Amino acid sequence: MGENLETNPDSKGRFKIVSTYSQNQLKNTDFFTLYLASAISGQEVNFAKDIEIRDIEFDEHELDMKSQNIVSFKMIPNMDYKPSEIDTFFNLEIDEVMNVMTMSLSITDKDKLEKYNYCINLRFTEGGELKLKFNYNNTTNINKIMKFNRMMNIWSIKGFRRFYIKDNEGNILLSTVMGKNDESKNENIYFDNLIGVFKNSREVIESIPLCISSESIADIESWDLKSIKINNEELLLVDRIKEKLSQNVSIVRMFLINQENKYIISVVHLGCLPYLLNMVSFLMKTSNKKKNNEVEQKLKNDDVTLTFEKYIFSSYPTDIYKVIKTMFYSTNKPLEKIINYVLNDKGEKAIGKIHIDLSEKYSSYWHNKIQDVDIKIYICEEELCKINELNTLQQEKKYVQAIPLMENFQHRSFVSKENLAFAYCLNKDFDKSIELCKIVIKDNYKSVCHFTKGLALVLKGELDKAYISYMYGLHLIDKSIWYPHIKDNLLNEIQKNGTEKGDMVKRILENIELFNIRNTNGRHKRCFCGSDRKFKDCHEKKLLETIKNDLF
Repeated sequence: MGENLETNPDSKGRFKIVSTYSQNQLKNTDFFTLYLASAISGQEVNFAKDIEIRDIEFDEHELDMKSQNIVSFKMIPNMDYKPSEIDTFFNLEIDEVMNVMTMSLSITDKDKLEKYNYCINLRFTEGGELKLKFNYNNTTNINKIMKFNRMMNIWSIKGFRRFYIKDNEGNILLSTVMGKNDESKNENIYFDNLIGVFKNSREVIESIPLCISSESIADIESWDLKSIKINNEELLLVDRIKEKLSQNVSIVRMFLINQENKYIISVVHLGCLPYLLNMVSFLMKTSNKKKNNEVEQKLKNDDVTLTFEKYIFSSYPTDIYKVIKTMFYSTNKPLEKIINYVLNDKGEKAIGKIHIDLSEKYSSYWHNKIQDVDIKIYICEEELCKINELNTLQQEKKYVQAIPLMENFQHRSFVSKENLAFAYCLNKDFDKSIELCKIVIKDNYKSVCHFTKGLALVLKGELDKAYISYMYGLHLIDKSIWYPHIKDNLLNEIQKNGTEKGDMVKRILENIELFNIRNTNGRHKRCFCGSDRKFKDCHEKKLLETIKNDLF
C-alpha cells in the first residue's frame, strides 16, 4: 500500500516519492496525508522509514539515486501566515464519558444568534498558531454559565482527549487534543456564592445581573453560605443586590458583515453599560420644531426601534471594527464617543457603511429597562459602486439615466425624491412624477416639487392645475432657489414636447419674472386667487388644511 506524489513536469525540478506502510502500522500515515497535515499546520515532519526517492532533478543537475534508499527525510513547509482575528458566538457540548468537547460556531447563522450562549475570539498569529479566548458574556442564564464553568474546570484538571470546532452546519473546522491547562481553572467565588444563594432562595431566579459593581462583587465574595442558609437571609441578600444595580442597561454587540452575501464575518459581545443611550442628542435637527418634538417624544417611548445609518470614509470596514472594539474597552462613555467618531468621519468617497440599531426596551428580573444596541459595520462594495455612479450622474444632471439607481435607493437619505420626481417628468412619466410630488409636499409643503408638479401638469395639458402649482411654489419658496431654473425647464420641455405656449403658460412665465423682481417674502403678498387676503391667510392655509386631512 502507498501513495505517489509528483510535481508539475513543467517546473524546474521534478521528483517522485513513494511511501509504504505495513498492515500493522497506523492508518493515515501515508506520505500524502502527512504532507497535507504539514502544509496545513505549518509544522515540520520527519520521516525515517521506507522512503524511496527516484528521478531527482533540480536546476538541471541530475543525481542518480535509483539504487539508494533515504534513511531520514525532513519536510519543512514554506508558509507565510497573515495574522488575522475573528470574533463569533458558539455553543458547547461536553461528553464527559469520552472526554470530548465540541464547540459549534454561529459563523453564518445570522438569524439565530440568540441561541448561541458564549463568545469566542480566534486569533491567527504570524507563526501559524491559532489562539482562542472565550467567555460566557452572551448569556445571563445560570445553567448555561454553570455549563461553561464546568468545561473550564475539566480543562484545568485533565484536559480533553479530543476537542472539535464545528460550523453551524456540523462541519468539522478543527480537531485536536486539548491538554491540561492550569490557567483555565475557574475560581470565581462571586459566581459560586451568588448561585448558592439563588438555589436556596424561595424565588425562582434563572439569571444573573447584567451590570454589577466591583463593590457588590466584593460583598458577595464575603458571604458565608452556611450562615445565610441557617438564618434564611437569601431573599434579603437578593434585594440588597437589586438596590445597588443600575435600573437601566444597554447591551452592546458589534458585527462585521459582508452585505453582498449577507455573511457575518465577525460578531462580538462588547459588554453592558449601566445606562440607556440617548440618541436624541446625536440626531440632526430639522428646521421644523414641531417635527423635532415629535421625534424626541417617540424616542422616549419604550416600544420604539431606531436605526442610525452612516457611510464611512476614512478607513476600511475591517479597520473600523478594530478601532471601535479598542475604543469600547479603553474609554469612559464609550457609546457616545463611538457615535461621535462615526459622525465626524467624512470624505468624498465612501468605503463602507455602519448601522447602529436600538431595540425596543424590555425588562428582566434584575433591571427595569434593557436596550440592545447593535453596531453593524458593512463591507458593501457593490452598493458603493452604484452610489458613486448615481452621484456622478446627478452631478452631470443626467437625471433620466439615473432613474433606476434613484429608485433603488429612494428610501435612503442621500437620494433626493425631488430629483426623482423631476427625472420622471423629464422621462414623460407625468403621473408618476405628480404622485411623488404630492408625497414630498405632504412632508415638506415648501418643497420645489410644486414647480415639478406644475411642469408635469403643463405637459399633460392640465393648465389650470399647473398654474395653481406654480403659484404655490412662487409664494412659498425663496427665489434664489428657483430662478432662473424653473423658467428654463418650462421653456425647454415645452419645446421638446411640442406643447403650445398658450395664454396660461405665458401667464405662468410672467409671474415667474414678476416674483423674481420682488424682494419681499411671497407669503405676505396678496394671494394669486384675487381674494384680497395675504397668501399666508388664504391659499397657504387651504394647502395646509388639505395636507392635514390627507386630501392633497
